[in-house]
Amino acid sequence: MSRKKTTRTQTGYYASSYSKDYNGRGPSYGKGRGPRRSDRRSSRLKEVLAIILALLVLAAAIFGLVKFIQYRQVEKGTGLKTSSVATSETTTANVGTARVLTDAEKDMLRNSEKYKNIMAHKEDYPEYLIDDLEMNPEILDFVAAYLKTEPVGHGGLTAAEKKSAHPLFVQWDKRWGYSTYGESCMAISGCGPTALAMVGYGLTRNEQIDPFNVAQFAMQNGYYVNNVGTSWTLMTEGAQHYGLTVTSQYRYTEEQMKEALDKGGMIILSVGKGDFTVHSGHFIVLYGYKNGKFQVNDPFSYTNSSKLWDYETLSKQTKNAWIYYKAGSEAAATASTTTTTAAAAATTTAAATYAATTASNTTVFTTAYTYTTTGTIG
Repeated sequence: MSRKKTTRTQTGYYASSYSKDYNGRGPSYGKGRGPRRSDRRSSRLKEVLAIILALLVLAAAIFGLVKFIQYRQVEKGTGLKTSSVATSETTTANVGTARVLTDAEKDMLRNSEKYKNIMAHKEDYPEYLIDDLEMNPEILDFVAAYLKTEPVGHGGLTAAEKKSAHPLFVQWDKRWGYSTYGESCMAISGCGPTALAMVGYGLTRNEQIDPFNVAQFAMQNGYYVNNVGTSWTLMTEGAQHYGLTVTSQYRYTEEQMKEALDKGGMIILSVGKGDFTVHSGHFIVLYGYKNGKFQVNDPFSYTNSSKLWDYETLSKQTKNAWIYYKAGSEAAATASTTTTTAAAAATTTAAATYAATTASNTTVFTTAYTYTTTGTIG
């Protein structure tokens, strides 16, 4: 009896030990640790999903708060959040309304207290500046500070501009926009120096070539014509001064312009009243060709600079064109440098053609004829 009892005890002992020490192994694996491991994995997955969901909710809340603040700022007339132009080649050193704007945001700015206050006292501002504001609300913050800002400025480029292959400079940038240019200021009349600065810096990387310094050079060397604007000869003689090779004619074909850009060149167009200006003349820069359209840097508008422009639209508004390369480059070696005489001839042709297409508008015709004799537009 005793022996049998001992055996049962040992059998029970070993059975108990096996159950305790090896539970979940061998044939009984699927009934032991397996389910507990699966439960832990499921629990961890739920925790991760919960964390991701929480982060998404937080991100949505932050985004909503930012958008709410932006709209509140517009309602208070304090401007919009800083935004760079929606291309890879642009930078902005400005804040507030100086940014790419949707049509809805433009309407909001035009209904803001700041805008209404300016319009209620528009007789205190230069007429051209009010015209520009009506066309482009991006300059709202600039105009709002106009009356209390001294007409001085300075040059200098931002770190972002130095990194960009083709930085966008705007003529109403607070660094130079208030400074005197001719009878007014850079913001009103400085599209020429600003456009040339974009080309000059883009091709040479000379950090002394910025809108302020080019404007000073233009005034000191007779490239600004009183009551008219920037002389076309700045686009040739001035460009050569800054180490550029330039060719010019009234209008290039789309293929010629594309080829020049593909070779690393840049283009300046003098355009008339239309998509880019409400005045008689304006200068814009072409720096690339993408998806069958041209990439534009408009010194007056971040929004215009964020768009791609087809040849037909640009061609209809073009009065003259200049193609630029860095002097001494391989591309420049095949391009003939425009002489002063040739530039004057191109000016005459452009003005005459522009006048002929707008003969029904006496004011524009007279202006174009004047430009023919002075060699200036824009």
